[in-house]
Amino acid sequence: MSRLRLVLPFLALLALWAFLGCEPKEGDGSRLENLPPQTHLTVGYFRADSSAVDTMGLSTSRVGLSWWAEDGDGWVDHYLYRWSTDVDSAGNPVWTRTEAESDTFVVRLTQQLDTVRFEIRAVDNEGAVDPSPAVTVFPAYNQKPRVDWVAESQELLSNTTADTSWTFGYNTFHFNAWDLDGSETITRVVWALDDTSSWTDLPLGQKSIPLSPLDLRPGAHRVFVKAQDIAQAWSETLSYPRVEDTLATGESQVWAVKPLMGNLLVIFDDPAEESEGVPTIQQGLADMGYGLGDDYTFWLATDWLPYDEQDFQSIIETFSMVFWFSWKNTQNEVACDNLNLFMARGGKVLMSTTDLGRRSSSGGTYLFDGICVPVDSLTDLRDRILPSHPLLPEGAPTGYPVLHMTEAISFMSPGSEYPRFGFTPDSSAFELYIVPETAGPPLRPRVPVAARTPAEGLPAKAKQLFFGLPLHKADNLDSLFQAVIHDDFNW
Repeated sequence: MSRLRLVLPFLALLALWAFLGCEPKEGDGSRLENLPPQTHLTVGYFRADSSAVDTMGLSTSRVGLSWWAEDGDGWVDHYLYRWSTDVDSAGNPVWTRTEAESDTFVVRLTQQLDTVRFEIRAVDNEGAVDPSPAVTVFPAYNQKPRVDWVAESQELLSNTTADTSWTFGYNTFHFNAWDLDGSETITRVVWALDDTSSWTDLPLGQKSIPLSPLDLRPGAHRVFVKAQDIAQAWSETLSYPRVEDTLATGESQVWAVKPLMGNLLVIFDDPAEESEGVPTIQQGLADMGYGLGDDYTFWLATDWLPYDEQDFQSIIETFSMVFWFSWKNTQNEVACDNLNLFMARGGKVLMSTTDLGRRSSSGGTYLFDGICVPVDSLTDLRDRILPSHPLLPEGAPTGYPVLHMTEAISFMSPGSEYPRFGFTPDSSAFELYIVPETAGPPLRPRVPVAARTPAEGLPAKAKQLFFGLPLHKADNLDSLFQAVIHDDFNW
């Protein structure tokens, strides 16, 4: 028994020494080998316009992937992944680092139906890389690009009695080009005018086709646009007018361009007054010797105003004068910036409208924001002007005639939301026409109804005339136009 007692402690010490002697020591090269991580991958197909997981098989080339890794003796630091199409100029594989564990990818397909390979491998905290990456190979279907016109940017007129819609020669076509596989897969956009045997490339990212009278001669035209993606797939060809643009009678729509003629642009944009106002204005110009199509261009803006502001700017700057007529409904507020720039560059503007403001809930009146007329405030003093009430050119240069309305004009009842006649010119302008006080009953006070803004440095000339009444309902228009065109705006 005593010998056994001596042997057992000795064996225990020997075992302890062996155990401690096997521990790796710093710098002695006896450390255990680091094990690489193991990477796992799951695949879900996601269409570009849906978050729902699709089934395996043919899909769009936009795909969602998830991955993770296990590391038994440390932790995963990051991942390296690549697609079969990710190679450098020498054809060598290119790996991308990520710390994410899921992503949605746009697969760079080089043909309509392609087989793509994705592989990913984890890297642990000591730099060990999974020697056997997680891999998936699947077919992916390339979606063709799509193109369409920007909503309301090039709408054909809702004219059911004629098959021709028209614009002027400055016309910018705005379109959308996209791809369900990702718009970044679009590599080319081309357009053509009238003849699709010859196409012109647009810079990538540009989604407009600006045309000018150098491109658009007077007459009928059609413009085309289409897009191509990285897999060489073309979109359907989009045209304006579109093939499906037809009238109620089934006739095809035609888009035609009208020429810009003369030094005066006349705009009429009150649809309720069109049948009376248009011939009255044209007759007044004809009576003073201005011929339509030779001396001036007429624009019925109740049909359309350009979607693109630069188109409108280019149109008006073709002329030296713009006359803009309406009564209670006008679109001129949307063109104020253009008209102000036009006048700053030497253009002259005559505007006639009462569409300036509304009554407030407190009973006063207010001007609309953005109205580009020389008006400080609305006086709201006179509810009607009768044919017997003269419009006197008080303070106007020599040559302006006395005017009368050809019919009684009025706003609605005093309790309505519309203000009444009369305004105060702003500091840049002076009274041009007034309606004098008329005895009652009821007594109607004197009110200014027109203002004149002198040209900078030329006080005897004007750059803007504003009439706060429907000028197309006045007489002596030929004499008025004579004074404006040949005298006040003649500088």
